[in-house]
Amino acid sequence: MEWLRKHEELLVIEGENDEPEWIIKYEIEKKKEIIKERKREIEDRLEKIRKEEISRMKLAKNRENFIKKKRLDKKKDINEELEDENFLVDDYNSDEEFPGTIHVKSIDSNNFSPQVLQLLQKLEYRNENSSFLDEEEYPEETKIIYASRTHSQLTQFINELRRVSFPSTFEEDNIQPIKHITLASRKNLCINSKVLKLSDINSINEKCIELQKHETTEQGRCKYLPKNDKTKIHNFRDHALANIRDIEDLVSLGQELEICPYYSSRTALKLAEIITLPYPLLLQASAREALNISLKDHIVIIDEAHNLIDAITSIHSSTITLDQVSLALDQINGYLSKFNKRLKGKNKVYIKQIIKLLQNINDFMKQKSDIVGDIQVKQSELLFSGGADQVNIYKLEKYIKNSGLARKIDSYFEKTSRNLSGEKKDNENSNIPKLPVLSHIQTFLLNLTNPFTEGKLFFGHIEEAKINNKTKTNCYLKYLLLNPCHYFKEIVDEAKAVILAGGTMEPMDDFIYQLFPYMPKEKIHKFSCGHIISPNNLCAIVISTGPSRKEFIFNYEKRNNNDMLNELGSTLINLCRVIPDGVICFFPSYDYLENIIKKWTIKQEGAKFSIWERLEQKKRIFKEERFSTNIENILQSYSNAIDSSNTSTCNGALLLSVVNGKLSEGINFSDKLGRGVIIIGLPFPNNQTAEWKAKLEFIENNFRQYSKHNPDTQKTSIDESLKYIKKEYYENICMRSVNQSIGRAIRHQNDYAAIIFIDKRYESQQIRNKIPKWINDNIIPTNITINNNFGLSLKYITDFFFKKK
Repeated sequence: MEWLRKHEELLVIEGENDEPEWIIKYEIEKKKEIIKERKREIEDRLEKIRKEEISRMKLAKNRENFIKKKRLDKKKDINEELEDENFLVDDYNSDEEFPGTIHVKSIDSNNFSPQVLQLLQKLEYRNENSSFLDEEEYPEETKIIYASRTHSQLTQFINELRRVSFPSTFEEDNIQPIKHITLASRKNLCINSKVLKLSDINSINEKCIELQKHETTEQGRCKYLPKNDKTKIHNFRDHALANIRDIEDLVSLGQELEICPYYSSRTALKLAEIITLPYPLLLQASAREALNISLKDHIVIIDEAHNLIDAITSIHSSTITLDQVSLALDQINGYLSKFNKRLKGKNKVYIKQIIKLLQNINDFMKQKSDIVGDIQVKQSELLFSGGADQVNIYKLEKYIKNSGLARKIDSYFEKTSRNLSGEKKDNENSNIPKLPVLSHIQTFLLNLTNPFTEGKLFFGHIEEAKINNKTKTNCYLKYLLLNPCHYFKEIVDEAKAVILAGGTMEPMDDFIYQLFPYMPKEKIHKFSCGHIISPNNLCAIVISTGPSRKEFIFNYEKRNNNDMLNELGSTLINLCRVIPDGVICFFPSYDYLENIIKKWTIKQEGAKFSIWERLEQKKRIFKEERFSTNIENILQSYSNAIDSSNTSTCNGALLLSVVNGKLSEGINFSDKLGRGVIIIGLPFPNNQTAEWKAKLEFIENNFRQYSKHNPDTQKTSIDESLKYIKKEYYENICMRSVNQSIGRAIRHQNDYAAIIFIDKRYESQQIRNKIPKWINDNIIPTNITINNNFGLSLKYITDFFFKKK
C-alpha cells in the first residue's frame, strides 16, 4: 500500500521534460491540487459515513456493527404455485447468430441480461443532482487485486487490513483509510430469498437473470435490483468503501439499504485501492468480464499460490458420472414428452440433439463399465460411434446456457416430486438431486470443444460412498486440462506485476515451467524468507529406523511389510508418550491408513494388547474418514480430548489424517492442537494411471518444443533432460503435498512443535532440498539419526519438550 500511494504521486510528477523547469513545476502542482481536491471530496463523503456508523454503534452497544449481521433463512420456502408455462424454454433460433452475438431475449455470454447491462452503463454517467464525484471523472489508478482460494482465507486477509493504516498520497502527515471492496458470486452476495433457496450456482445465476427479464411481471422481478435510482446505488458504494468490509458485511449492507450487493459492489471498483476476490473470479476470463474487472496495469497478488496450478486445472476440467448421464437422459426425455406439442422454434430440435448426445455418452459408458482401472479416451471414440459427431457441441452448449433449460427441467421435476410426495418442501428420500445434472453435463460439453492438445479425456471408476459397509462405485468421464499456461498468460499479459505468494511454495520449478515457459528468466524473481519463530521452537527430525532397528522405506514394494508396520506402530506409541497434547499423523492415502489400522487392531501372538489398544492408552485417537462431511465435528472432538485427557497415562489426542485430505490444508493446528506433526512415507502419486501417463506425455512434448527454440537445452541429450524433468516433476508433486501438511503446525511467533519424517528416503539431499528452508536448516544432524539409533532420536524429542515446560 505504501508503494501504491507513492506510485500515485510519481505518476503525477512524470511528464514532458522539454518545457522550462518553472512550467513543469507549475503543471505538477496544478495536477496535484486537482487530484487532492478530488480525493478530498471522496474522503469527506466517506468520513461522514464513518462518523455516522460510529454514532450508531454507540447508540447500539449490544451490536458489534451498526448493521446487524443477519443470516438469510435459506430454508424458507416460497409458497408459489408455478404453472406449466413457467417451465417452457423461450423461443430460440441460433442459425441467425454469429459467434459472439446473442438474442435480445437470451442471456448474454457474461450471464447478464440486457437490462442489467443497460443499468450498469447508465450508472457510469454523471448525475447532475449528485454532489459526489462519479467514477469516470476519477482517473484510473493502479490497484492491488488480491485473490485467495476460499472466502474464509480472504476474510482473514480483510481482518489484517483493518489493523493497519497508511499515510495519504500527497499529505504524509495524514492517515488515509484504505478503500477496499470484496467481490463474490451471487451465491455469496444475493439477498433474494427466491434465488437463495436454490443450492446450485448455475441455478442461482439463471434464476437471478430470469428475475430481471422484461417479460417478468413487476411483482415477480427482483425488488433489490435498482432501476434508475443512481443515488441509492451510489449510497451503497460509498458505505461499502467507507469501512473495510467482508462478504457478510456487504450482505448486511445490502439488506439494510434494500439493494443488491452483487451488482452494487462492482460500482466501487474504480474508486477502490484494494480488491479482494476468490480464485474462480480471477482465473476465469468469463468471470472477469462479467464483473467488469480490468487487470490492465494493476498488481495481482495470488495467495496460497501452491494451489494455483491445481486451481486453474480444476476450474477448466470437469467430470460426469454414468448416474448423472442416466438421470439427465430420463429427465430430458420426460420433459420432451410433457411439453412436446408446446415447444416453439428450434427448441425441439435442440432438445432432441441433446437426447441423442446423452444417449451416445450413456451407451459408451455402459460398454466400458467392465474395464478395470482408468483409460484415456479419444473424443472421436466417444462421439462418432453413435453418430453424435454430427451434433454441433458448441451451439448445443450455448443453447443449454442461454435457454436456461437445465434449471427449467430441474424445477419441473422438483415440483413433480413434491406433488407426488404431497409436501411443499424438499423430500429427503426423493431421487431428484439437489444439483441440476444437466448443468454438470453442460460444463463437460463445453470442455469437449477445447483443443485436444490442451487437455485429455479419461474413463474410469470412482468410489462415491459407503452404503451398508459396501463401497458404491460409479463410472465417470473426465476432461482434464493439462496445460494451465494458456489461461494464466491472459492474466500475466495484462497485469503490471503478478505476485505468487504462499507459505509452502517450494519446490518452485514447476510454477516456472508450467505457468511461465515463454517468459525470459530475468523477468522472474524469487524471494524466500525464514519463519518468524526462533529455531529453538522447532524440532525437525528424520526417523529412518524404529525401536527394533527395522528400517522404514514405505515404497510400493515394501509398504505392506508386516514387520515394518508393527515397527511403525511401536514408533508411534513411543512418540505419543513423549509429545504432549495434540499429534497429527499424515499417511499417504486413505486405503493405506485403513490397511494399517486393520493390522494394528489384531493382537500379535503372546501380546496382551494390540498396537491400537496400546496407542489408545497414550492418546485418544481420531481418524479422518474418506467420505466424511463432518470435519468440524472431528476437529471439535479432537480439541476437547486434548483439553480433557491429561492423566498420567493418557495425554492429549492423536489425529490420523491423509496427505491431500481434508485436514491437510486450510486447518490451523496451532499451540496444543499441533505439538507434533508426523509424516509417514513419501506420498508419490500413482504414475501408472492414465491421467499421470498423459501428464508426463504432455511434459515430454512441451519440453521437445521448448528445446527447439532454446539451444542451451540441447547441450545435454534430450532423453537425459527428459528423464530428469519427469523425475523432478514427480518428486515436486509429492513434496509440495508434504510441505502443505507440515505447514499445519507452528502458526505464530511463540508456537512450537516437533515435525517428524518417518522414512529413510528423507535422508536424501535431493528430497531434503525440496523441504522449506526454515525447516530443512533445522533438521537434526544426521549423525544422531542415521546410526540406526531410535533411542537417540526419541531423547532429542523428549529434551525439546522438557525445555518448553
